[in-house]
Amino acid sequence: DIIWRSRSREAMPLMAEIIKSSDEKEMLRYYRAFDFQKDASKQAVLSKLVIQTQGEKVLYALKHMDATNLTLTPSVLAALNKTLDQYKDRLEFVELVSRFKLENRASDLLSLSLHYPDSTMGKEAMKTLLDWNKTDMIEKIIAEKNKENVQALITAIRPYMYDKKAMALMESVFMDASQNSDNRKLALQGFGSSTNSEDYLLLLASENKIPAELNSTAGGVFQSAWRPNIRAEGAKYFALPASKDGGSLASVSDLMDKKGIVENGKTIFTNTCSNCHQINGAGVKFGPDLSEIGSKLSKRALYTSILFPDQGISFGYEGYIFKMKDGSQAFGMIVSETEDKVDILYTTTQQTLDPANIVSREKQVASMMSSNLQTLMTEQELVDLVEYLQSLKSPTISMR
Repeated sequence: DIIWRSRSREAMPLMAEIIKSSDEKEMLRYYRAFDFQKDASKQAVLSKLVIQTQGEKVLYALKHMDATNLTLTPSVLAALNKTLDQYKDRLEFVELVSRFKLENRASDLLSLSLHYPDSTMGKEAMKTLLDWNKTDMIEKIIAEKNKENVQALITAIRPYMYDKKAMALMESVFMDASQNSDNRKLALQGFGSSTNSEDYLLLLASENKIPAELNSTAGGVFQSAWRPNIRAEGAKYFALPASKDGGSLASVSDLMDKKGIVENGKTIFTNTCSNCHQINGAGVKFGPDLSEIGSKLSKRALYTSILFPDQGISFGYEGYIFKMKDGSQAFGMIVSETEDKVDILYTTTQQTLDPANIVSREKQVASMMSSNLQTLMTEQELVDLVEYLQSLKSPTISMR
């Protein structure tokens, strides 16, 4: 403990000796002590640990090195490459490649982003590529127009839409009419991820540069924005979808000001929405249960969820297309998956697939909820529906 608490230069070699004899749980607190050491000799001490230890002790020694002020000796480099091989396809691989600026491993990072775009590993790999200005590698994949690969890139890039490089890549996808239409929509939706990208999308709208076939998607991005000025400005360029009577709906802000009738909304729900959603056990258990939706979503969020369902697909409710060995296809939401079977559900029909017969699976960009639900209702009926959904609150819990 005395050594562990010490911040002196002489403590570091002693700490290294303790680490050598520690188990992999104990060593963590001792490695943490190196974070408080500033003396330049820390690099040499950690380098010896890299060479003289095995397994996770090598990994943590590498992670505590200051890679910006380090000359890799042949022995340390060999240990680093061995560790990279051991942790391939794991977040630690990305961390080390990024820390030591191993730009010769950029293709490995791109592969991780393509294969694991939804994971922290895939997203961090993409961040490193953007930081290193490796946009040429990403552009090459986009130019090949493989639907799955482009979709994976869009997913991995989306968290970094504050970066001009990320915005340029996404713009190149949605502006290209020869790209898959779902991917173009997904790329455009990505502009709702940051204030910078929202501002840029608004600029494109003001210059009439957004393709007409994506107007509805762009409208959804603006109506989902948290800044009132972005919602208001966006509404000037993109009318909301048409209602049952054929006219364009009022803006979401105006719809929120209208008063609905709860009982009428309940009837609308039963006639229009209960074939996919349940409320208090009534209806079809396919989409999310809406019994307490009024406690979870604001009025604005309810409107945007109905009018622009693709903007935010609830986790676990994504649709998949499965291609089977016999040439057939299956579509639905995954409700259960084991080594022996995959159970999928579409509305009231459940199907069991044999994993051995699945050639590929493709997650759908579009929500399984209809994007034209408002065409089945007048504007007032939509207002009534939202009023009813807003009234569905969690029961009050007594503190007595």
